[in-house]
Amino acid sequence: MTPSELAANLERLERELPGELRRLLTATALSAEAKAKVNATTSPKVRSGRLRASITGSVEQVAGDFAIVLRAGTRDGGAVAYARIQEEGGTIRPKRGRFLKIPVGPALTGAGVARLPPGRAGKQLRFVPTSKGGLLIAADGQVWYVLRPQVTIPARPYLAPALRAVEPQLQTRLDSLIRDSVTR
Repeated sequence: MTPSELAANLERLERELPGELRRLLTATALSAEAKAKVNATTSPKVRSGRLRASITGSVEQVAGDFAIVLRAGTRDGGAVAYARIQEEGGTIRPKRGRFLKIPVGPALTGAGVARLPPGRAGKQLRFVPTSKGGLLIAADGQVWYVLRPQVTIPARPYLAPALRAVEPQLQTRLDSLIRDSVTR
């Protein structure tokens, strides 16, 4: 290869490679997004589908470098507040009052989503102490809520495993892209 041919190839690479790299990274980001949505379907248990719908994969340019970004928790219509705690785990404490009110039994729909509190459904609520010093809220002899000062949620990662799953594919695709670009 002559010096002028080499210079022409380098100029072509400088023009074409960023676009090709961005396309490859975008395809990988979309693959990671799909895997994360599957992960969010199996654990944590799906109730409304809002978490899964909030997952997005994209490619961003930061300080001249491309990065695959996988996000969850923001979507059209509002934030999905529990996205981070599902991924990382942590402790939830009440924002107001001393206790978290956790719906159980008749306070849940078939999908596990809280329904109207019994007081709004015309039932008489009462606090019931437990033998271990806890508190329950009951109506008509049925426990509707358990009161807890805090709850620890275990980590149920759905984003990080998706990124790890696409990493070997990305490496193979990058190697192929570079080899093909140089040999053209």
